[in-house]
Amino acid sequence: MWKQPGFFSPLALIAFITCAAPIAMVKGVTSVQLCINPFYQGPCTNEIGLNAGNCRHVLPPYVGQISSVLPWAGTQCILYTDPGCIGSGLVVPSIGIPDLSAFGWNDRTVSFTCFPA
Repeated sequence: MWKQPGFFSPLALIAFITCAAPIAMVKGVTSVQLCINPFYQGPCTNEIGLNAGNCRHVLPPYVGQISSVLPWAGTQCILYTDPGCIGSGLVVPSIGIPDLSAFGWNDRTVSFTCFPA
């Protein structure tokens, strides 16, 4: 008969490993930091654990106020001027864009989608 070693069950070990993995590295899950000021200066919001390709609306007080965007490692995003990820779009590479005004995009983001790069 199999005997459980110590106080860890196999399921607890799997749960620990799953929870300990960085979210940006889980297949199909992405994350991004959106900041009101250029060069990733706060206030910022971290949108964590996004399902890749799903449209997300920027929530108040950030809607229409984003000045810099930093996707997490291995993630890229598309910013949109309208709700529902429609309208004009700007691709943000995984290295981020520290000053959206350089692209004529300051304070224009209303919705976005992110996906693995």
